[in-house]
Amino acid sequence: MQIKKILIIQTAFIGDVILTTPLIRWAKSGLNYPQIHVVVIPSTRNVVETNPFVDKIIIYDKRGKDKGLTGIIKLVRQLNKEHYSAVISPHRSLRSALIARLTGAKKRIGFNTSSGAFLYTDKIYYDPHIYEIDRNLSLLKFAHVEITDRHPFVFPDHDDENAITDVFSEFNIKTTPAPVAVAPGSVWFTKKWPEKYYRDLVKMLLAQGREVILTGGMADKECCERIVDGLDGPVVSLAGRLTLRQSAALYKKCAVLVCNDSGAMHLAVAVKTPVIALFGPTIPAFGFAPFGERNTVLEHQLTCRPCGIHGGNKCPIGTHECMQAIHPSQVLQSVLQYIKPEA
Repeated sequence: MQIKKILIIQTAFIGDVILTTPLIRWAKSGLNYPQIHVVVIPSTRNVVETNPFVDKIIIYDKRGKDKGLTGIIKLVRQLNKEHYSAVISPHRSLRSALIARLTGAKKRIGFNTSSGAFLYTDKIYYDPHIYEIDRNLSLLKFAHVEITDRHPFVFPDHDDENAITDVFSEFNIKTTPAPVAVAPGSVWFTKKWPEKYYRDLVKMLLAQGREVILTGGMADKECCERIVDGLDGPVVSLAGRLTLRQSAALYKKCAVLVCNDSGAMHLAVAVKTPVIALFGPTIPAFGFAPFGERNTVLEHQLTCRPCGIHGGNKCPIGTHECMQAIHPSQVLQSVLQYIKPEA
């Protein structure tokens, strides 16, 4: 079967899309360069817009204007015009499987644990014991592709780089020594290290003579502003100001990123900036820890961990001890492994 055009469906969160980029790359370069189209949600479009292995992006606003059956029908009508040779779906929802089936593609590849696995022609074993990138790459087993680089990536363009240069100039941020980035946000409350701890860590970093930049989306803006409020030293919050690629361009200029188990973690890894990730309700064994050996995961072992695959909005036992027990001094010691004190 000659594969001329492939559709890849990944309508999950930012981190999931970033961890799909090796699959996108090898679907393109390992299969004699077919056209690669991807379906993503609006909030993750910015991550793949500059990806050189993507020929077309299809936006599916599944929680907004494309919500429900009407939205699926609209999307499928658009996809049917493309006559895909194959559809690959690392996303394991019934909806993604249904969309794959309705494209009419003869080859439809997904995981055997998908809610709609019966709609795929090729059901690939979902191995819970390996890293997510490797799980995604296993969807290419049918083509016997030789994988030589598994690293995820994001491609900030010149405009993104220039935007960060302008921000550094505006706030008089120095690049030598490189600043420390801090991203206190997460979609899930239980994944968040306490705000007070982040503030204490920032104070310690300022005492070490380091510049500190807080980052995040609009949802993190108020939290970041509270963390920096009244602090004496070179610290600034850029939360709500940067796009995803601009955030990646910022991380490239930083010595290290301190963050929760979140999309920011994967953005920094994608541009090869070291990460110190704070894990609470989730565990690295799920396959979503920061990729590579240059990173550090801090966690506190408890019998109640993990309490869910994604975390949640409330601690099941009411203590949030998994995050409360990771102290700022412990995190600072990890940061000092990546930077030299300047004070």
